[in-house]
Amino acid sequence: ARLSRELAGGATDQRALVPAAYRETVERAVHFVQFYRESLDRHERRYRNEGTDVEQRVLDLAAKAADAMRGPWTEIRQAASQAATLCLGDPETLQASKAYTETVLTPLLLDAPMIRRSYGKPLGYPGDYQVMLYYYNNALEGDSAFAKVFHKFFVEHPLSHGVRTRKDYIVDALGREHRRATGARAGGTFRAASLGCGPAREIADYVRRAGAWHGDAVFTLIDQEDETLSVAHRDAGAALARTGADGALQCLNLSFGQLLAEPDLLPDRNPQDVIYSTGLFDYLRESRAQPLLRALYERLAPGGLLLIGNALGPNRHFWSPEFVLDWTLLYRTDAEMRRLAAQLPEEAEVDVELETGGAYWFLVVRRPGSPGDDAATTE
Repeated sequence: ARLSRELAGGATDQRALVPAAYRETVERAVHFVQFYRESLDRHERRYRNEGTDVEQRVLDLAAKAADAMRGPWTEIRQAASQAATLCLGDPETLQASKAYTETVLTPLLLDAPMIRRSYGKPLGYPGDYQVMLYYYNNALEGDSAFAKVFHKFFVEHPLSHGVRTRKDYIVDALGREHRRATGARAGGTFRAASLGCGPAREIADYVRRAGAWHGDAVFTLIDQEDETLSVAHRDAGAALARTGADGALQCLNLSFGQLLAEPDLLPDRNPQDVIYSTGLFDYLRESRAQPLLRALYERLAPGGLLLIGNALGPNRHFWSPEFVLDWTLLYRTDAEMRRLAAQLPEEAEVDVELETGGAYWFLVVRRPGSPGDDAATTE
């Protein structure tokens, strides 16, 4: 039946549902991409035919092209986000506009590694550990000059840049809370847990920055993918080994579906000084986020800190993930972030902060008390 509908004018029907202003903007993007694909491929073929220092010359070509193309592409991207707001009021229009974009534009960009990975979703979701590593590397990557340029444009996108600055936000928070907890206990064990840890680059960066500390530290990494946990454990473990810091890593493989259905699956044997989640709540409705937040709060030690990241709303940069990559996020306002804490005890100290990149909020929740009030954390 679907085939019959599609053959009987499906393309025409889909296009008719897309607002004309949005189609015009996407057509600009398509022309831009096709023009520079042909141009860069032509110059790259010339370099490869000459056969001298080819890879470096291709990399130099990509860098030069990115510098020249960045401004015009940014203007197109911003115009597309503005035009895409016309598609948000009606579900049928939104679906048709996304499908139109994925039909005429996305396939042209799939040579870029970050775009191919996030759109293809080999692990079932777009922002997997490899995509995060692309963000952290923030480099010209790909098998051609064209691929390198558009990979770079997507990993330096404002939301991608925000992944790097929110990581730095967590690194700073770990340092403050580590000093606070060990100072209150005169050493002892500092405990921090990451929910939806991804590659956990913040742990490796914090360990390299701190170098050494009083007492010991235990970092618990929770994710639904074995492969992700393996990468996180490898990188953070290597940082611990190089610095000689007295620290340990614990990995917990737990599906987010299980966790949302049964928040009590979270381990509670040792209360945590810091619990944080930088990307998971971007996908959770309030009805699921609130009980999970309460369960996390209950696992804090006295004086402990809970940090929940979420993409800033309303958002001016949503077009690239939502329409090009089929990557849907829940963008929240300050008030919506505070509503996530609605089921927390009245004692909880709640605030909202914006990381320095201006792309992600953090819900900041402090459990009253002093780290020294809970002897379990020093066992």
